[in-house]
Amino acid sequence: MKTDSKCVLAKVAPEENGENRGMATMICPVCGKRIRETNLERYFEDNSENTIELCTDCREEFEGDNDLQIDSDTLDGDIYGKLLNFASTITIDEESQGINDLTAPVVATALGGDAWQSGGGIWLIVKRTTDGRVVTISPEVVNEYSNEEAFEEDRPKISLVMS
Repeated sequence: MKTDSKCVLAKVAPEENGENRGMATMICPVCGKRIRETNLERYFEDNSENTIELCTDCREEFEGDNDLQIDSDTLDGDIYGKLLNFASTITIDEESQGINDLTAPVVATALGGDAWQSGGGIWLIVKRTTDGRVVTISPEVVNEYSNEEAFEEDRPKISLVMS
């Protein structure tokens, strides 16, 4: 994802190489959902090169939050500014690849676990099972530990690298 003061742009999903431009899988820079590039919505600020890309769900959420209907891909400065603020405020943090202080608690709640910052701005989802195992999910790896002690000593039983 590229973000600067006036643009929020999607990036090509990691497994894609970009050769199939137009049919590639993209990552919505607002919610992190994977979508086909042909389904990515692009909005432009009137009389500028500024661009915001996002998925339909995020656009609909923006419309609902602001009680308005976007009916053109070229927006006047006021509407573009509001959309830019919306996209920039909840944009998925590229460095944490979608798990950050905003998303970790939501994902943890959905999985019945806890959000935990392991240091250096790295967020994990920690799920403790009824049989005593501990499973952690980070942007880089999913680890299963036999028990709490193995978790505390960082001795995973099974690891799945997310690359």
